Amino acid sequence: MIKRPLVTLLYEDARGQIPGFGLHKLIVASVWDKVGGNAERFVLEKALDYRCMKGVERIIAVCRNDLENIARDGRQVAAIVDEDVIREKLRMPASASVTEIADRLRDECPPSVREQLVVFVLQRNTETVLRATRDCINEQGLDLLEAGLVDRALRKELLARDQVLNRVAQQAHAPVRHCILTKVPSLSALVAWLSESCGQLAKHSGNIRPS
Repeated sequence: MIKRPLVTLLYEDARGQIPGFGLHKLIVASVWDKVGGNAERFVLEKALDYRCMKGVERIIAVCRNDLENIARDGRQVAAIVDEDVIREKLRMPASASVTEIADRLRDECPPSVREQLVVFVLQRNTETVLRATRDCINEQGLDLLEAGLVDRALRKELLARDQVLNRVAQQAHAPVRHCILTKVPSLSALVAWLSESCGQLAKHSGNIRPS
């Protein structure tokens, strides 16, 4: 039985109007593809807590002021930030590497929990994931998205974003998810890290078994 989440994920995006945050559902489904098997999915969903922060400034503020409270039970915290503005918000040069960005964001945290924060920088932004989703659906020859839905999602319509990503989070669409991870290596790195973290749960629970 899970007494607490293994990981809390901090997203800089806002939630839409429907239940479930699309990017998180895509990530959970992708982790499930790696560690699920014939298991009860709610166990994995409970292990991966998430919070939508409505802006990268809020993620930075949480790292400074709230991370000790979030991580006090020993869980790890993953900050998922878009590459397009994070350097500016951290007052870093445009040439700063992803590793330097992660180090700077950890420097904003209290020393006692700094090592519990893992930072993932999405290439450009969430729109990169949406474009990869559209392209992968087309490459698979699937009819999952009505006309104009991706365009609305790319214009930052939250409902449309969640609808697009929720579609490919459905159990039947593992090939689409694999394609998305191939096109967006930074998202693939996050899924690989979460899968490894949830592997700890698989060792101590009969509810999740590696597939």
